[in-house]
Amino acid sequence: MLRNAITVLPYRYMEKLENQFYAMLLNHSSDECLLWPYSTNKWGYGKLMINRKIISTHRLALAHSLGRPIADGLIAMHSCDVRHCFNPRHLSEGTYSQNMRACISRGRRPNCQGERSKRNKLTEAQVHEIKRRALCGEAQAALAREFAINQSIVSRIKSGERWGHIRVACHANT
Repeated sequence: MLRNAITVLPYRYMEKLENQFYAMLLNHSSDECLLWPYSTNKWGYGKLMINRKIISTHRLALAHSLGRPIADGLIAMHSCDVRHCFNPRHLSEGTYSQNMRACISRGRRPNCQGERSKRNKLTEAQVHEIKRRALCGEAQAALAREFAINQSIVSRIKSGERWGHIRVACHANT
């Protein structure tokens, strides 16, 4: 297995990279992306080693801008969607859920809802049928047996907890 390239660099070189990071950060005054020109992790985020610990450049830039560490349970979110950007004007603290919602709303991550999710074994037509029949009073256990799923899944489909984007009303004559 290949070792991470930054971990095998001489310590003096790593120290120069840290100095270069701060020089780039402090000398950048525009709203354009400030791109990390050196090593990145496997997801494309800039990285830097400080005190023998690999740090993401965007997290370090945000903490420097805030004047404190990023709060526990929060992450550094990009408004520009450029992973190796470390311009503090493009960064904010947020939760993982906020970041995923922002990512989906900006079209960077497909919304794997319904049939698009690899985990689902039901089609939208099947879910529509299950939901309609469950809302009309058919026994959940019978529906679960018919569609080879757990009764708890039928319950979650009926309540909208699962497949909530499918809207159905019970019609007595159908």
